[in-house]
Amino acid sequence: MRLIKGQNTTLSSTELAFFLVTTPAGGIDTSALVLGQNGKIRQESDFVFYNQPVHPSGSVRHLGFDAATGVDGIEMMCSGLDAGVDRVLITVSVDAGSIRRYSRATLVVRDRVTGVDAYEVEVAGVADESALVLAEIYRRNGAWKLRAVSQGYDSGLAGLATDYGIEIAEPAASPPPSPPAETQRAASPTPPSQASADPTPPVPDPDEVAFVRNLMQQYGQACRAITEHINNAAKVARDAFAARRMADVRPQHEISIRNFANLATVKERDFSVLYEALEGACRRARAIGNQIHAAAATVKVPFDPEMVLMIVLDDEGTYGDTQVGSHVMRADFPPSPPAFLDVFERVRQAIEADDLTILDSGFTGYVVGQAHPAPSSHGVL
Repeated sequence: MRLIKGQNTTLSSTELAFFLVTTPAGGIDTSALVLGQNGKIRQESDFVFYNQPVHPSGSVRHLGFDAATGVDGIEMMCSGLDAGVDRVLITVSVDAGSIRRYSRATLVVRDRVTGVDAYEVEVAGVADESALVLAEIYRRNGAWKLRAVSQGYDSGLAGLATDYGIEIAEPAASPPPSPPAETQRAASPTPPSQASADPTPPVPDPDEVAFVRNLMQQYGQACRAITEHINNAAKVARDAFAARRMADVRPQHEISIRNFANLATVKERDFSVLYEALEGACRRARAIGNQIHAAAATVKVPFDPEMVLMIVLDDEGTYGDTQVGSHVMRADFPPSPPAFLDVFERVRQAIEADDLTILDSGFTGYVVGQAHPAPSSHGVL
């Protein structure tokens, strides 16, 4: 059953999963807002997303990123929600740019009991919005209903969240400029030898430590997805390139030439899908890299992100994948199989060169916050 904007229906099942399927795939984060009778969240844990994946009731969960499909999702069990819950919103935010960059976007609603995709919710009326409320699941006369919403926010996830009672921290004010050195000396009669000792370093905030570590883990997992996609795309690209070359160089045998040309066309079409999945994985990894950069600048307790990242990646077994992901994110991959293979070969050589020097240079850092940054624009985290 397909719902257009504004339509609603009574749910036959209250155990559901929600996935936003897009073309190209990837680059979108799914989340849920559990709202009370006043249309606002009742506590911060009512916002379910990748960094807070389970609602306290256990009835709403973020499913996590699926490297095979390039999407993540939300699952919910309505019967587990307490009587104070009036509705649940299914929302999404775009990692980079706006929803306009996707040629197709449909919210698929799956019945978790039967495994059948029971509903499709149209994503309509969108322009340059980077965050959207796609659907709401709400109570009416003792039953649960589903409504297609498609309400967009060009102010992004922050604007959407603020509307529903989530407080967004204001950036810290810049400290006033320091007075000239001469003024400081005149105003400080205490000799340096009698100056007060440095204050006691702050105790690390466990929540911030967990937040940073979670980001590092997500970055490693995103890079693992890049490795999988690059290997899949490279294999099909080689097959397409080889078939096209055989069609060009075979002796003049019409059947053989036609068969190789048809094979090349099929493989090139397969490659296009894999290439889109790779682009989506790169966008997600860059977005997480941006979050790590931001965390390094804003957490209350300073940390050595380079060391933390190395330890986390080693624990997760994703160090090698992150090394590959770093180089892939900095490369510009053309969408044709021959050009793609040419760039991929240069990336492979760069990784080999990196392996030869890494013991001498130490951990060089693989967090990339921007696509194709200049050498001076990406930092070591």
